[in-house]
Amino acid sequence: MSKRTQKALEKLDQLLNMRGNFRSYRDLLSDLDPPAVPFMGLVLSDFTFIEEGNASTVDGMINFAQRKLIWTNCLELVTKFQNASENKVPQHWAAERLIAKTPQWTDELAFERSCAIEPDGESVRRDEVSSISILTAKTTERSTSTENNERSEDLALSSSK
Repeated sequence: MSKRTQKALEKLDQLLNMRGNFRSYRDLLSDLDPPAVPFMGLVLSDFTFIEEGNASTVDGMINFAQRKLIWTNCLELVTKFQNASENKVPQHWAAERLIAKTPQWTDELAFERSCAIEPDGESVRRDEVSSISILTAKTTERSTSTENNERSEDLALSSSK
């Protein structure tokens, strides 16, 4: 492993160390400005810990102290990064670019690759795959025509402004 890679791994190890309940990572997140994507595993762990460690009701009434903990420790963090600045690239543009760069497989190639990684005895018959391919093609045609209509509407709206 190169020295550069080792240094990067050491930095990640320090940042994501479990000591102090991921204190280094939590400090970084609190100082970080949006946009960013917090590690949802940690958020969900906090949520589970609060949910399991505190009663949802006290004397038959909602435990608002528990709800406040969930808000301050979990939801507030997520919403902070969801409400990032307005100067972002539209999400649909990024998705279209990703899809355009993704290699497209033919049904035959996809079937061959699938058969190569399936456990023995669980293969699907070719005639079953053909009927699935036909269904998929019809669904794709419908979604493509819907997307084209939506793009036309978007262009019409933006040009009228």
